[in-house]
Amino acid sequence: LKRFVLRKFFNSCDAIMFSCTGNKEYLKFYAVGDNKLFSIPCAVNNEFFQMERDKYICEVSNIKNELGIDKDNLVILFSARFTSRKRPLDLLNALTKIDSSKITVLFVGDGPERKYMEEFAQENNINTVFTGFVNQTEISKYYSVSDIDIVISDYDPSPKSMNEAMNFRLPIIVSSVVGTAYDLVKDGESGFIVKVGDINAIAEKINYLNQNRGKLIEMGNKSFDIVQNWSYKEDVDGIIEVLNF
Repeated sequence: LKRFVLRKFFNSCDAIMFSCTGNKEYLKFYAVGDNKLFSIPCAVNNEFFQMERDKYICEVSNIKNELGIDKDNLVILFSARFTSRKRPLDLLNALTKIDSSKITVLFVGDGPERKYMEEFAQENNINTVFTGFVNQTEISKYYSVSDIDIVISDYDPSPKSMNEAMNFRLPIIVSSVVGTAYDLVKDGESGFIVKVGDINAIAEKINYLNQNRGKLIEMGNKSFDIVQNWSYKEDVDGIIEVLNF
């Protein structure tokens, strides 16, 4: 029934905008032709976050000190609502499989899984900082002290936190089911794409980056380059193109 109704609906549209490769494939599954499809990428305000990075770049040491993070620790950012769908415990489980003594996980957000996360981290001696809910005017402070961004949900069409982190030159470890994963992350170049729930793979990638700190800069720069083409400008150009069509 859904296939019949959606095909009929999409067929009645003159033009359809898609936000990422996954979204485009979804539309093509319902027989939407390429001639009708126009790109309007999932974007954040890149200029704002890049200005925020510049603002905080000289404050990194002070912010780490304020948060109680050792200056030599690898900082992993997990910014999301703490639900089972976001799989924060996969990250903590992964850290039990490697030497995480010089790693700190920065959990930005809140949610029903927080109690279990805190208990697990304490029982397994994992360095963690829980900030609680943080709004967009504050979150840049936490991006600025991070080295890696983690998005390992079992369902996530287009997490904007990933775009935001890329503006801070962070490599990304992302699960393959995230809608924008293959658009925004070049596996082995700007981060790593892993299967959902593959704790061993998550552990392996974190350990690699922890042992090869120079690679963080290289991958982070590639991440930054990629996100330049996922901006409001591309959205505006896409809207103008579809209106002209």
